[in-house]
Amino acid sequence: MELIAIADDATGALEIGAHLANAHIRSMVSTRGAAFVDRTALVADTETRHVSAPLAGRRVAHIARRARILGVPHVYKKTDSTLRGNIGPEFRALLRVFTGHTLVYVPAYPKLGRTVIGGVLRIDGKPLSETAFAADRLNPSKESSIPRLLHDSIGESVAVARAGDELGDFDARVIVCDSESDADLERAAMALARFERPVLVAGTGGFASYWARAIPVTRGFEAPSRDPARRVLICSGSLHPVSARQLEFARKSGLAVHYLETDARADESIERSLVESIAEGGWVALAVSRTAQGEPQEIARRLGIIASRAAKWVGADALVVFGGDTVFAILSALGVNAIEPRGEVLPGVPASAIALRGRTVQLVTKAGGFGEPDILEVIRRHLESAA
Repeated sequence: MELIAIADDATGALEIGAHLANAHIRSMVSTRGAAFVDRTALVADTETRHVSAPLAGRRVAHIARRARILGVPHVYKKTDSTLRGNIGPEFRALLRVFTGHTLVYVPAYPKLGRTVIGGVLRIDGKPLSETAFAADRLNPSKESSIPRLLHDSIGESVAVARAGDELGDFDARVIVCDSESDADLERAAMALARFERPVLVAGTGGFASYWARAIPVTRGFEAPSRDPARRVLICSGSLHPVSARQLEFARKSGLAVHYLETDARADESIERSLVESIAEGGWVALAVSRTAQGEPQEIARRLGIIASRAAKWVGADALVVFGGDTVFAILSALGVNAIEPRGEVLPGVPASAIALRGRTVQLVTKAGGFGEPDILEVIRRHLESAA
């Protein structure tokens, strides 16, 4: 392997895989952490978004040690574009394994409205702490200042670079790179490609796109052809208002949407309704009701069981899933832990493939809090076309 990327949830891992595929790098996404693969790259999903900081650090350190032993030259730590998760503890774990390395962090994703100015993350112009992400039920992001967030949890020197061209001017152990545009991301990637010190790289899926094209690795991957998808199950475990609007927009356009409620005794009935709807119309959605009560991860587990059973029963051609916990729950229920990245439908919306009962099933995934209201219509046009 020439490259190992580490993500803290399934949607993030699949997004990195999509960018590697777009850069013609052959990879595999593993939902069981580090694994030996006969690919140029491995993307490891550590599932550390919601665990304790010490556990997150240990999981990342385990993969980092393997990368160091194998002599993997390129290590990328994917972070959430709204700073959710154990970012500081995971960075600290990497720095303790790679003792002589500098970690350069590029946390912006301009295509999704995430910019960094003076080390402060802004969402569509607002500081992160003033957005809906600060009220996330499971993992609120209340700190907009990235240097402050990192310094409190890493205990290492943190500097802020105003542009990619300045990255080599600092002696700090961690360098946060400001970015307001895709051009800034590209400059940072090119600067890292000629960085003279040993370096670890961290950032969003958006930055990974530019970084993957700049580094010297083996290329040649081309996504195989695919057939049009006719039987498609959409599953959304995200409670973010953006996802809710996207589901409502699709429902008003004629999509059948079934809602998971608090009472788990209704789950079998929902499953039967999904199967019947797919058989009749081809496309159907399962989402969490706004009134549903319960632990988010338990809700994701229930969604995963229902969706996996329905998908197997009807022989689904494709799954469209919103939310990293939901993606992981569905893949776990299906018994799938290896996914082949194929590219992107849209920025931040990766397309992948999984093997299920001897068939190839397309998988389109998206984190909850971004995208236009008609995003499901765009995904539908993509899946219903042959390529």
